[in-house]
Amino acid sequence: MAPRIRLWIKATLYALGLTVLIYFAQWVHLLNLIGIDTALERQFLTLSSHTVDRAAIDKLRVIYIDQKNNGPLGAFDDPVSRQAWRAQHAKLLLALEEAGASVVAFDITFAPSVSDAVAGTQEFARAIADVRDRGRTRVIVGYGSDPDIDRDILAAMPCEKMGFVQVARQPQDTDGKHMLSSVLVADASVQSTADTDNSLLRRPLPMGLAIFLAARASTNEVVEPGIDARRRQVVFFGNARELKPITVDVRDVAGSPSNCTPGSETATIRRLALLPVWMGEGSPFIERSYASVVLQPKLSKDYAGKIVLVGARVADDLVAVGPETGGGTVWGYQVHARVLADLSSETYLRHVGELWIFLALLLLLVIGVIAGLMLPKTEIKTNVPWIGTTPIPLGLLLVAAVHAFILIQLLRYNFVLYDIGYQWLALIAGYYVVSRPFKPRAPGVAP
Repeated sequence: MAPRIRLWIKATLYALGLTVLIYFAQWVHLLNLIGIDTALERQFLTLSSHTVDRAAIDKLRVIYIDQKNNGPLGAFDDPVSRQAWRAQHAKLLLALEEAGASVVAFDITFAPSVSDAVAGTQEFARAIADVRDRGRTRVIVGYGSDPDIDRDILAAMPCEKMGFVQVARQPQDTDGKHMLSSVLVADASVQSTADTDNSLLRRPLPMGLAIFLAARASTNEVVEPGIDARRRQVVFFGNARELKPITVDVRDVAGSPSNCTPGSETATIRRLALLPVWMGEGSPFIERSYASVVLQPKLSKDYAGKIVLVGARVADDLVAVGPETGGGTVWGYQVHARVLADLSSETYLRHVGELWIFLALLLLLVIGVIAGLMLPKTEIKTNVPWIGTTPIPLGLLLVAAVHAFILIQLLRYNFVLYDIGYQWLALIAGYYVVSRPFKPRAPGVAP
């Protein structure tokens, strides 16, 4: 066999072998064992923030309760004082219905009432039941990880109709901190990982998806979402008008915690549909304080046809998102608002499928080979995260810059995310390893 042919065979095997190796590392999220995947994605989103429009929906109004500063309404800083607000929730719900709100979602959980709060709780429960019966405004209340719910509220709204509030996923980053990376948008119970068909979801639905569906369904429509693991989508069944599937990340984990869905406790696998989420530079939503709204004698028609999300600014509802947002934190209700806005405008972030991941890695590895053979090799000292200042060939820097530009365009126009760390590994492998057999060698040096 001619030496040139052997050289090409060797390089091809190198390229395929390294691509498979890097693909497997991405498949198991190897770099995220120390938080590199999450940190790189967050930094990339921060750098590209000025090029990407952050969706907001004109139909959304946010009403927040402050932990301390609520005027005559008092504090909202412990479980007992929070229960005293339930009579005010009833007043607010009825006022929003009268103003013509289409959906009212309370991003608050409702534990069994203490004796002093029973009357207010019953008043809120009656308001929920009455508003649901009239059907002009759809109501959602929060459900937490503790399934112990006040019985009066549960009688007015079954738990399967509620919205699950604790959906932010915060893996550990390279500094050991837990930062927001994705949000749970759907949750199914299956018997095995081989079950890839459209499985019906566990109840209650995560708050973002629950509001999204409530805003689109009329009183006589029934919408049943499910997870299509093969296509990595949340899909919709029922007699509602056509809803587009939502592209998600699908992850199977062991166990099936208790929930409102009968029979799900027999399943052994919990299937999660996760949506990458990025808060950007704060919340672009119209936010009003609870006291400024509920103390009005009559609400304006600004609420007519609007989705109203009621949340609380309390310490246990803070979500860490990193330096890209002022203060490094947002409130939990703002995460739900972000998810709702992104789903409504179809501007939610999405990762590509496995085939595209593999092809992108192979292409970048080949580009790395070309850069190693044809582009300038002058080394420039560059500050590299987690490594420090190190000399990098000019050709490799040029290719990396073009690569970053392309990724920003994909994000800007298609809201597509690639795991950038593994793509860099492919470029580096092509530049230093696969290109090596093609480079001229000194006489007597073995290839």
